[in-house]
Amino acid sequence: LARMELLVRLPAVQAHLLRDRLARHGIRVVLLNLHVQGAVGELPPEAALVQVWIDDARERERARAVL
Repeated sequence: LARMELLVRLPAVQAHLLRDRLARHGIRVVLLNLHVQGAVGELPPEAALVQVWIDDARERERARAVL
């Protein structure tokens, strides 16, 4: 059973661009915290970033190479 793994935290636009780039390389990702940016100021800055999770942790090295 494959596990998800956090790859990186990014602002929303960059996270979407990275998701699309990884998809072109056949690497599936899930974006989390898409709507948390409205809480900036209430949360630490890094907590308000979009999280880019690799759907299959076995793809970690390939995903990092795309970065």
